Amino acid sequence: MIAWSLILAIINILPIYPLDGGAIVFALYEIITGKKPSPTFTNVCGWIGFIFIILFFWVFPEWLGGIIERVFDMLF
Repeated sequence: MIAWSLILAIINILPIYPLDGGAIVFALYEIITGKKPSPTFTNVCGWIGFIFIILFFWVFPEWLGGIIERVFDMLF
């Protein structure tokens, strides 16, 4: 159960727009530039995030497994 929670936390913090990591990136963008990202920019980032999710889970799942293994090795 703990392993699944850690896996979800790792995936959620990736800097991909639909996830929390993407929201953090947009907040930093707004802090640095002083303006909100345009809707077009947000839409493009969402599509890029979707492509990364597809790549991680269906095309190259061993990459995700390698990342998770390294994190577990560092933690435990």
